[in-house]
Amino acid sequence: MTKKRPVFAIALSVTFLLAITAPTAGQWLYDQRWPSTGIIMLMYLGMGLNTDTSMLKTGLSQWKLHLSVQFALFIIAPLMSFVLFMILASQGYGEGAVGLLFVGAIPSTITSCIMLTKRYGGNAVGSLYNAVLSQILGVVITPLILSIVLTAQFETVSSFGTVLLSLVQKMILPFIVGQFLQQFKHRLGKPGQVVSFYGIFFILYMNLAKVASQGNLGNTLGALAIPLLAAIVLCTIQIFATYSQGLILRLSIEDRIALVFTGSQKTLGMGVPLTSIYFANSANIAIDATLVIIVYYLAAMILTVAVVPLITRSTRVRNSP
Repeated sequence: MTKKRPVFAIALSVTFLLAITAPTAGQWLYDQRWPSTGIIMLMYLGMGLNTDTSMLKTGLSQWKLHLSVQFALFIIAPLMSFVLFMILASQGYGEGAVGLLFVGAIPSTITSCIMLTKRYGGNAVGSLYNAVLSQILGVVITPLILSIVLTAQFETVSSFGTVLLSLVQKMILPFIVGQFLQQFKHRLGKPGQVVSFYGIFFILYMNLAKVASQGNLGNTLGALAIPLLAAIVLCTIQIFATYSQGLILRLSIEDRIALVFTGSQKTLGMGVPLTSIYFANSANIAIDATLVIIVYYLAAMILTVAVVPLITRSTRVRNSP
């Protein structure tokens, strides 16, 4: 059996390297605006092309798991992220910690949570259902949450109407078009997956290059030490909250695994584009938020993989004669 290459880690490393070594090109692309818009539209076209929404009709019976995952994603995470943000804002880290608010509001991942749920013996169908459902709900719930909390804290943030119009143009319509094009999935499916995955890094490169071109990328990372640590703390809280939900509701071990993976991971695919939409005229705040989202994403991948085997092991010990 061949080992899969760490594609995400490689792509992320190359993105940072390009931003440091070739910031001028990235800054030019960032200032033009249309490359970012085009990539976001292609990403969601690919997502619509590769998302089987018909499975939502057949998964309604597992309502307890569905409510638990969506409650974790859109109630617990926003509340905890807001509390952490307010604590850091009171200490002078308001702009640097804004990424915590994005992390709290965005939906789950589409790929990694499903893959990991299946690998560790969890309810993969339930994970798939909730990942898709969270993405669909997130189109409305995420900008609503963000607009409420961001407009109260920042004067430079785009209005809800502006953001909603941008979401319709850049995300919702391309997603719908992708759904209609599913009859050509055998031809367009693979290119759609490639664009959906690597488009994130293209947007990240432009944001990083914008800051690096000003000669302060190293300073940015240093100044974000506390917010980045807070992202890891938020991730730890979210994992504990999802695990506790599973125990309280007496979910099966398979459902608990799905809940931990799906209810604690957050998608870069919506988070990174949204930072550039909300802070279209504030590149520094957008990149700060993006870096916090990335750190949370990586922490969620590492910590859930570490925690879930402990859950399954403890369950086996209790059930052993």
